[in-house]
Amino acid sequence: MVMATWDPVWERIFSTVSWGKYPPEPVIRGVMRAFSKVPERKLVNILDLGCGTGANTWFLAREGFSVAGIDGSPTAISLNRQRLLEDGLDADLRVGDFTAVLPWSDGSFAMVIDNASLYANPLPAIQIAIDEAYRLCAPGGRFVSLSFTERTWGFGLGRPGQDPGAYSDITEGPLAGKGFVQFLTKAQIRTLFAKFSSVAIETTSYTLNEGEKLIELWVVEARK
Repeated sequence: MVMATWDPVWERIFSTVSWGKYPPEPVIRGVMRAFSKVPERKLVNILDLGCGTGANTWFLAREGFSVAGIDGSPTAISLNRQRLLEDGLDADLRVGDFTAVLPWSDGSFAMVIDNASLYANPLPAIQIAIDEAYRLCAPGGRFVSLSFTERTWGFGLGRPGQDPGAYSDITEGPLAGKGFVQFLTKAQIRTLFAKFSSVAIETTSYTLNEGEKLIELWVVEARK
């Protein structure tokens, strides 16, 4: 049995750091490629895992979709609600651990989004969250997920965890001070998403320190 794994370091981070306001290109591309031509977007339900302060939630609600979100940080959910309210938008937001059984019924969503949130959990907990995403996807539903590759700055620069690619207390780069990090390989992703009928795996990246340091993420688009 895997216990809840949400790290309270994120409550401190969301309480003290101004977070990103806009979703990354892979999330926008994945959503709009699937649903831009849907005539009634309110009929498209999308779940934002680890929704944080609402970059993805805000975008999805603004584009007219029906949105739900979950995050372990009460502060993040409060800031998310506040941002939506300021723009006359709404979403079904919950405080909770997405590595446990989630409070929605089977097949509730046309899409689930993980914008680099699953990575902050050990592999067994990530598997539970992905299995829950599978359960919550409607037939033909999609899951867009971003996670860090082993080429990302910070890999190997912390206290090793139990599983390959797992580190805590990373000492350098943008993942420093962010608690636990599970860097993933393509083989691990294949295993984690094995239940889905199709899985496309690409990467996206950027550099820091004038090109010296690489931040690379897997972009997974899976379909039930």
